[in-house]
Amino acid sequence: MVDEKDEGFADGHYPFYDLKKYFNSNNEFKSEKELGDYIELNISLLCEEIGINYKSHKREAQIRYTPFKRGQNVRIDFLIYDQDGSVVLLEIKKPTRTHKETNMGIAQLLDYIFLAEGMNWKIKKTYLLTTQCDENFINVVERFKLPIDLILFSKNRLAIWEKNIEGS
Repeated sequence: MVDEKDEGFADGHYPFYDLKKYFNSNNEFKSEKELGDYIELNISLLCEEIGINYKSHKREAQIRYTPFKRGQNVRIDFLIYDQDGSVVLLEIKKPTRTHKETNMGIAQLLDYIFLAEGMNWKIKKTYLLTTQCDENFINVVERFKLPIDLILFSKNRLAIWEKNIEGS
């Protein structure tokens, strides 16, 4: 997933502002579908980068099905199965309105967590993967101690913000 010509960031810790500037200026994907297709082609590499022991995945995985109620079926972008039997919830965004779509991603993930827990799924991690982000995500997640981490993503780089990392 890394292009040798890219002059992004080496492994390490960086201020959020620097990461935001790099990722928010990067517009490689035309649509969320294109982003999802790219993720699917590289899912094992992504899992390796974020510390998931990849077993398999489902794209547009149905979490809730309500017969005869149009629009009530709930699907997550990626449901990733870990070797240890747990699942990783991954919602992707290719925002055009960063603040609004980040908030929508948080709300979606909280709903998915609630539904998954109701089915006794063992949730290992919950991620919002996005091509752009603002500080609102970090502020909301920290303020309300939400179980959601962030992946800033481009074809050549990714940055992970996990609330349990000291100094994040």
